[in-house]
Amino acid sequence: MEATRYRTEGHELGAAVSSPAISTALPLLTALFSLHTFLLMGTGTWSDLAMAGEDFGSALYYVREAVLAAGFLAYAAFAQWMKAHPLSQKAADIMGVMTVALFAGCVLTLQLAEPHAARVPAVLVVALAIGASGAAVYERIALSVAENSKKESLPDGRNGFQALGIIVGVGGAIAVALQYILQIGLSLGWLLAACFVAGFAVLVWLTRKMRPIPEEAQAIREVSSNSSRSSRSPSAAGLVCLIVAAACLFALFPFYEAAMRATGAVASFYEWHRLFLAVGYAVIGIAAYFGGRAAASVTILVCALFALVVSVQTALLDTSPLTAALFYALLGATLAWSGISFMSAAAQHARPALVASAWRVIAALVTLAGSLILVVGELPLMTVLACSLALLAVLVLAMVRGGFLVFSGQTAQESAASREEPTPTPEELIRQLASECGLTEREQEVLAALVLTENKNQQIADELGISRRQLQTYVSRIYKKTGTSTRAGLVMRMKGES
Repeated sequence: MEATRYRTEGHELGAAVSSPAISTALPLLTALFSLHTFLLMGTGTWSDLAMAGEDFGSALYYVREAVLAAGFLAYAAFAQWMKAHPLSQKAADIMGVMTVALFAGCVLTLQLAEPHAARVPAVLVVALAIGASGAAVYERIALSVAENSKKESLPDGRNGFQALGIIVGVGGAIAVALQYILQIGLSLGWLLAACFVAGFAVLVWLTRKMRPIPEEAQAIREVSSNSSRSSRSPSAAGLVCLIVAAACLFALFPFYEAAMRATGAVASFYEWHRLFLAVGYAVIGIAAYFGGRAAASVTILVCALFALVVSVQTALLDTSPLTAALFYALLGATLAWSGISFMSAAAQHARPALVASAWRVIAALVTLAGSLILVVGELPLMTVLACSLALLAVLVLAMVRGGFLVFSGQTAQESAASREEPTPTPEELIRQLASECGLTEREQEVLAALVLTENKNQQIADELGISRRQLQTYVSRIYKKTGTSTRAGLVMRMKGES
């Protein structure tokens, strides 16, 4: 899959842009997110049940989570490498088929291998595959929403963050309910295995269909973003604040769990409490869709504070039987807020796959670190409370510094961006270059076809109603007048870089 730099600031590039219309894409993107979340949760329950009774079962949990995070990072690195070494369509298709085949083989191993220790490599390969495919899914979702948001084709005038609220909120809630139902009804049966493999195959197929735009077209898109960033583009400091906020939210969970342990409460992943994950996803999704980023951020802060109060109250007074349910509701809300925020920020960065999936990496690594700390020894309740309050304070500061709590008006960064000179469109840059180089009207039409599409010469000639020889004559004249020799050179000339 060809991974290129994306920006939301660019303008429509005709046939070069392959994102679907958002009116039809929202259900598809929601299904895509839901499918991956279902597979991600299934990976955990599958490996836990497959290794039930084994002495190394708990250790495998930590290794599996680390491998899952490595899968997200591996795809991000692969996407970056693909910029310089793009695969052909055939090679990409073969890679997809081989990946699905390997995944199916690992699922089969989980079903049949004896002794259970022989299943460990299969568990880790499945986790790696789910992580890598997740990074691809989050990248596709982020870029599709950002593209259509810039085209103002979102329903009811919503922005990209609000659309992501529906995708993540609804998709996550559906995945939780579906996975719980299948787990209860099918356990580790062959039907569940078939659903798992079929779901992964569909996931790979969908991500292959949602191909990014080509490199040459992207170079044109960057013309608009080089001079100034969009008011929605987070600065480096904003991204750091987002990372800190997400890390603080996920770091709270080991301390919540420690508070619950003080009274013997257990947040079992295999009890009905787990369904409250769907509640958390839905609450943040609704807040994001109707209120935007500020409403979602305030909601997650309130949820975190409320969960802390209830956890401490339970530890001291033992009066809250729903503490475990609240634990999972907050976890669902945290996952939803982090997913929406990072995918919303991904399209403004040179490595969208890395940014879009960073929340999953943070979730895995931070919660693993916190869990390991608690494994070493039980912490006193007052220490747990002090650590939780400190994390909440840092969380609030990060959100304030990052501008996540601004309900109306513009942030200082947005106000500065709005005062900048309007960014020229690609069409305006074409007219400017034509004027500078003395291109004729016909040559200007040919120039537009060369830089705004990835069409071959014969297709361009057919669209312009001329022969291929005539087109070549026009192209030669354009190269001579602009002092270039390739289509990429024309793009650089328009950007003023040559």
